[in-house]
Amino acid sequence: MSYCTKADLIARGWQSELISLSDKEGLLNGLMNEAALTQSISDVTAEIDSYLIGHIPLPLASPSDFLVRKACDMVRFYLYDIGVIEPVTKRYEAAIAFLSGVSDGSTLLSALVTKPLDDVAAAKLIQKPVVITPAKVFSDSMMAKM
Repeated sequence: MSYCTKADLIARGWQSELISLSDKEGLLNGLMNEAALTQSISDVTAEIDSYLIGHIPLPLASPSDFLVRKACDMVRFYLYDIGVIEPVTKRYEAAIAFLSGVSDGSTLLSALVTKPLDDVAAAKLIQKPVVITPAKVFSDSMMAKM
């Protein structure tokens, strides 16, 4: 499951840009390098999942339009490799800031899905903070001996 598709990227008016970014050597005669595009989409999906894991059940069956847009911005940034232009960088950074907010709990997770989750346990997971504590250094029995 990916968070955006080739069609989502083209719908944003980026087709000619995607062709030039995915075929940097110009060997495909004006065609898009499908393998490069697919790899970038896969990389972005993995990155988004790394922020969402533990906060919402994955994979998301119906990502919101908002999340699709963020994923498209990230794919576009990934395809630039070098020489990325400032507006593309800013959109990527905004996507990462949003995902970081989701990960640290400061952003609402409801922006991620288009419809409410049917599973009650999954819905509770969204509302439940995740707390990770370090392993105990001293056990109760060890402390009793002191």
